[in-house]
Amino acid sequence: MLLAAAVIAATLPVIAPPVSPSAGAAAPAAVECTTPPPSFVADSLTPQALRERYGIQPLLDAGYDGRGQTAVLIEFDQSVDIEALDQWKACLGVDGPPITQTGVLGASVPLPPSPCGGTGEPGCFGEAQGDAYAMIAGAPGLDQLYVLVSDQNEQEVLADILDRVRSGVYTGGRRPDVVSLSFGDCQPQWTTAEIEDTETALQALAEAGTWFFHAAGDAGPSGCSNHPVCDTALAGPDMRYPAASRWTTAVGGTEIEDANPLGEGSVWNESPGDVTTSGGENCASGGGGLSTFPTPASQGNLPGGATLPTRGLPDVSALAGYPGYLNLASSGSCVNETPADCWFGNGGTSLASPLYAGAFASIRSRLLAEGLTPPTVLNDAIYAIAADPTDYAAAFVDITKGNNRIYESVDCCDATIGYDLASGLGELRIDVVAELLATVARNTVPTTPTTPTTTPAAAVPATPAFTG
Repeated sequence: MLLAAAVIAATLPVIAPPVSPSAGAAAPAAVECTTPPPSFVADSLTPQALRERYGIQPLLDAGYDGRGQTAVLIEFDQSVDIEALDQWKACLGVDGPPITQTGVLGASVPLPPSPCGGTGEPGCFGEAQGDAYAMIAGAPGLDQLYVLVSDQNEQEVLADILDRVRSGVYTGGRRPDVVSLSFGDCQPQWTTAEIEDTETALQALAEAGTWFFHAAGDAGPSGCSNHPVCDTALAGPDMRYPAASRWTTAVGGTEIEDANPLGEGSVWNESPGDVTTSGGENCASGGGGLSTFPTPASQGNLPGGATLPTRGLPDVSALAGYPGYLNLASSGSCVNETPADCWFGNGGTSLASPLYAGAFASIRSRLLAEGLTPPTVLNDAIYAIAADPTDYAAAFVDITKGNNRIYESVDCCDATIGYDLASGLGELRIDVVAELLATVARNTVPTTPTTPTTTPAAAVPATPAFTG
């Protein structure tokens, strides 16, 4: 089934050509790999393995690698260690885009890349570092990757940052094509005014044609619950925000049974069962559940026959658990460590989000290379694909194993056939999604998309019903 015409943008966005170096400019010196990864972390997936798993490589082979596109990573209290990033690329044999790192709203960069202060813990590599690695895995040929670093409270400044992103203030006057944000707090930690301002900014960004990805969270449906083991002080059915916004593509987490990139996936959950009785303290699992926002029209016809009383998370999922992404710790975290000790496997939906952001930048490369208009609001397009059983089976890998439950008092969520609150629509085959979007764009007369409400529901039952 072809997507509805309403999901196609009215006009092709104006995209400036990439800036080329002057004829006399010297090429940057090649970086030599001096920190090769050891064999004991070989199980963690390299960028090449991630591209194989998600069908990204066929796009790259055809020259659709993010070129012609720009991307933004929004970071709070952390910045990217460019030296470590260059080492990571050199040692893994991958290309990457030029990076512009900017402190926004008064922040100075570089900020400490690791919140652990360079204690020598390899796992303490910095959130921003992993975001950059994952984005490059999805789109190595981006014209430019912008890293925007703030040292202020996210709730207070995110709307302002998003407005400036849409206006091109931080990106050379050009509105970016994809944005990824891995930070976020439970919705009750935002004031009503902060949510309203951020929703307005997210809607404006989406309707301008920028695709915004957000990590769904790493504590299952319990990230905003009164959890006696995980030290979470909030209660209620609320999800992480702005992942809960209908204007974001919320990315949940999966894991695979072995290091085979094509192995069967299940819901990421490192603490199966009830941690309150088993004594486990590892509460990590893919974020998902019901938010307090109204059900968007895009979630009205879900595969498997699921029905949602409110906006459900996640929308899609990608690797967040075992075997993890092969990462190189920031240089500040490798003090007094051998080179081999600086490599490790890392996960979380905070890596899954920029991986898909980069992959969709590569999809946009293909569409624009063919003179086709990308959809405006990405979620409308994704769910329209999933509404057709044939397209859903081709473009998605349905996750039907596992759950993201970490204790009994929050009795949610199990993977099922079709859409579920543990894995969303499932994992993506990026090459198939690209082909479906291209087919739609060739056969659709552009129209202006409709604008559904974004106001949170006034009241939601403590345990909303969900069938699926």
